[in-house]
Amino acid sequence: MPKSSILIKCLFIIVSLGHIFYCPYNKVEESFNLQAIHDILIHRENINEYDHLKFPGVVPRTFLGALTIALVSSPLATLLLYLTNNLFTIQILVRFVLGLFVTSGLFHYTKSVKRIFNQNVEKLTILLSITQFHFMFYLSRTLPNTFALALFLHSMAFWLNNHQTKFIVLSAANILIFRSELCIMSGLMLLISLIDKKISIWRTIIVGFFSLISFIAISVLVDSYFWQYWLWPEGQVLWFNTILNKSHEYGVSPFLWYFYSAIPRALLLSLAIIPLGLIYQRHKTIKYFLVPTLGFVFIYSFLPHKELRFIIYIFPLLNTVAAKGIDDFRKIRLNKWMKNFIIFGLYIHLVINMIITLGFLHISSLNYPGAQALNKLHELEPKESKLSVHIDVFSAQTGISRFMELNRLNWIYDKSEGLKLGSEEMMNFSHLLVEAEYEDDPRLQPFMTTHRIQYFVKAYNGFYVSRSMFPLVKINQIPKIFILKKKLKKLKLVEFK
Repeated sequence: MPKSSILIKCLFIIVSLGHIFYCPYNKVEESFNLQAIHDILIHRENINEYDHLKFPGVVPRTFLGALTIALVSSPLATLLLYLTNNLFTIQILVRFVLGLFVTSGLFHYTKSVKRIFNQNVEKLTILLSITQFHFMFYLSRTLPNTFALALFLHSMAFWLNNHQTKFIVLSAANILIFRSELCIMSGLMLLISLIDKKISIWRTIIVGFFSLISFIAISVLVDSYFWQYWLWPEGQVLWFNTILNKSHEYGVSPFLWYFYSAIPRALLLSLAIIPLGLIYQRHKTIKYFLVPTLGFVFIYSFLPHKELRFIIYIFPLLNTVAAKGIDDFRKIRLNKWMKNFIIFGLYIHLVINMIITLGFLHISSLNYPGAQALNKLHELEPKESKLSVHIDVFSAQTGISRFMELNRLNWIYDKSEGLKLGSEEMMNFSHLLVEAEYEDDPRLQPFMTTHRIQYFVKAYNGFYVSRSMFPLVKINQIPKIFILKKKLKKLKLVEFK
């Protein structure tokens, strides 16, 4: 393997680690798998202490991804906990391990790209991915989509290498365990294989049938143990999103939203290079990369609730088309001066992508006020003190995980929902993390008789252009979470005569 290829792959891992360290916290969408990894590592077989039994979420999710990451991380996690006595280092570790799973899938995929095209396209695919924020940001996030991304990239590699049986088995695992909507993309790829007669219909049916039975059985057995009742999680998710069509309750976007918003934001300037990928070997490019991706996005667009992470699987494939475009353009005959100028522009777009990505990353780091508030409380109060901390819903959704409960021996961390504002139960907590935007916010008023404001944490609230000072773009932050501390009871002084 040439040194340049090794360096690019090492750079990819370093940049992914940089994303983790700069933005180490999690949002509510990631919380199930992250809490599950924590519980498997810390509570092990003591299921009654697991977080999901108290906070199950809208639909049940599989434990198979969390179990895999926990098992792989366990030896090093045990050592880290012994050396640092800091649970949060384990959160960094498990995210890095998940990132390595996705990275292995990407490198397997790009190796197959090298076989179809050449090594330049392989290297450029990785390089383009490095410069794009959303792919690098999500590859270590404990989302079902991220677990599915790792498996999808491996299955895509098998498909491109004409290992059809392995492709079907891995795709079935992905669809039945993690993300059922991938049946669209994998189905399109399988259809192409059938048309090209790379696999027979009978073999497809036999392999598909046994995969179907096997992976549903594995999911039911493992997940029923953790959930304490019989279920097939991805089946329930499919029922909720597709049959009941309840996903629209979480927001609805226009039909073409993925095309005009999500894909341009994910690919940044690289999107403009994709047409160049059709200069040479157009048939291969369209059949293996554009038909599965664009077909998947078009069909999936009929589901009204849309999020960028739902189509994260297509970005490496579109990057391959863009990478091929850069490589192809270098081969065409053109005026030397003009050609060099355009090639320079093609490479300089990577720098611009990177600048935009750094801006996105910084803004994203300002979206976790819950985690920052709890960190601040750990700074303000000694760990030896006896405290009880109530974490409200907004705080729990913006970065706080069980890996952040650093002082469990002396502190009580409580995420109970539905407690009445101003109730005796709420007033008994020594500290409260409360969502509010200013000191006179009505959400704080019920607590002002028993608690005082100890600190507040700001979070991202848009940006504006400043004409008077550098930098021209300024980020606006406003208070989002207030830390309240219980007032000391005043002692009545008795005068003795």
